[in-house]
Amino acid sequence: VEVTDVAGNKSALCSSGYKVDITPPIVSSVTATLTTDTNIKVDVTASDEGSGVNQSGALYSCTIKNLTDTSISDITQTSETGILNFTIPKKEAENAKETLSSIQKVSSGIGLYEVDHSFDGTNLSSEWTARPEYRYAGKDPNNYVTFNGEQAGWRIIGLVNVPISDTYQVECKVSDVAGNMSQSKTSEKISSAPVITQRVKLIRRTSIGEFSWDSSEDTVNQGSGVNEWSQADLKTLLNDYYYNDYGTSNTHKCYNSAFNTNTSCGFGSTGLNDAAKSMIDESIRWNTGANGTSSSQSALASNFYQYERSSNTGKICTSGTDYCSDKINRTTEWSKTSDPRYHGIGLMYPSDYGYATSGNSASEETNRAGCLAKAMDNWDTYTDCAENDWLKPTSGTYWTISPRSLPWYANIVSVVVSSGYVSTFGVNYPNAVLPTIYLSPDVVISGGDGTNGPNAYTLSVAE
Repeated sequence: VEVTDVAGNKSALCSSGYKVDITPPIVSSVTATLTTDTNIKVDVTASDEGSGVNQSGALYSCTIKNLTDTSISDITQTSETGILNFTIPKKEAENAKETLSSIQKVSSGIGLYEVDHSFDGTNLSSEWTARPEYRYAGKDPNNYVTFNGEQAGWRIIGLVNVPISDTYQVECKVSDVAGNMSQSKTSEKISSAPVITQRVKLIRRTSIGEFSWDSSEDTVNQGSGVNEWSQADLKTLLNDYYYNDYGTSNTHKCYNSAFNTNTSCGFGSTGLNDAAKSMIDESIRWNTGANGTSSSQSALASNFYQYERSSNTGKICTSGTDYCSDKINRTTEWSKTSDPRYHGIGLMYPSDYGYATSGNSASEETNRAGCLAKAMDNWDTYTDCAENDWLKPTSGTYWTISPRSLPWYANIVSVVVSSGYVSTFGVNYPNAVLPTIYLSPDVVISGGDGTNGPNAYTLSVAE
């Protein structure tokens, strides 16, 4: 700066520096909390070493995303404080639009049966028993579906009760006085309150291969794997490799024995295509409960149904013996909130197999009611029960998603064997894998008659 006086004298030149703030603030945390069924509170903590976090105007900008229902638009809000409140849609227990109501129910023979859990001894809460399920039963009912481009390649288990919830994540950014904007930071995932609703459940007709349910290094359960689905190798195979490989030449290590023994596998031709993926409901919270201290094998279909939805985990042993040495956290529910790889692809339940029998209507002892009153580990003795069950393995052994609790082992799950009874296997053994999914509620049966062949049911997304 130079100054001139009235007489024309000029001052010496002088200068003064100034600071320019080009450093953005930092958001250190974003915490989302479900306060009611329809409200999520968001707390944002931020700092700025330059001009400081802006203390006026809309300085906190947050967007909430629904990760399970993309039809719900993202919501963006701003606030002058570090606290925002989002109103989210209340999750309703709506039924699937296609409730199989157009298909004739039967009381005997082959077809779609009503299952009323308020009378079958499952001893569950009223949420689970308020509505009957409808399940296909018999030796070969007309429940074939063309899905994933596979003609008659899948079959309908039925319209079943299932817990659902939406999964949300909040993303926030902050400005400082100078106008610099922080990078975005996201909260942990948070779920809306779960509700029990109904969905159509599908199972692939044939196996995609024989693989271990889980395996492990020799220091964990003697290399024999862990019966916790949330970390199982087979869960990863289904929800990562099988889900993502279609149309690629990807190969992976897929486990097929103890001590992490593996083989090369890929699902470029058998994996899920985009149309199939769009029909899977990812708001499902899969129940993965076990039998607890109840008898591990001598159980009816209704007993298994209750075990699957219980808070019992697959580990009751505490001895630290060779097959009970794992330190894995046990859960009884699997959902998108807890698993970044979740895409809703699981396995059948033991109860799915049990409720799929029609029995022999000519026999009072082994008609459908008689079979459902018999322990499923004895169904090889009561052959009418197994031979009139369309989920009976044609060969080999089918994995289920359900762990078994045993006093000395933490590596056992339920299986269905080719002779037609429910048994237990160590998770490291290679058995047949039949992917199982729940359809989104806007998927409807748009054609076909359910027969095995070109007239299998076809599916479409309702407008």
